[in-house]
Amino acid sequence: MTGWDSISSHSQVAAGSEPEAGPALDRFAAAHAAASGTRDTPEFRCALRRRTAGDRHPQVRRYWRLAGEITGEAAPVGVAHAWLLDALDRSAG
Repeated sequence: MTGWDSISSHSQVAAGSEPEAGPALDRFAAAHAAASGTRDTPEFRCALRRRTAGDRHPQVRRYWRLAGEITGEAAPVGVAHAWLLDALDRSAG
């Protein structure tokens, strides 16, 4: 088992699950909040959405999809990250 296998977002992405709010997103937001020296609040999540806007660019997403094709990974780290960003967007309405 790799380190990614223990992260539910990776498992959910590999299984083809739709992005959704839940424990994986909560851990993602909490980790970003802790790294920023603050708490995970609705306001923080709005700020996180703004800060990560560049990661949503179609060419970034394409890069990670192609990386997965080359490496054979079902869910490369960038695809799992994009899944979490999509979950964040959906949870914010």
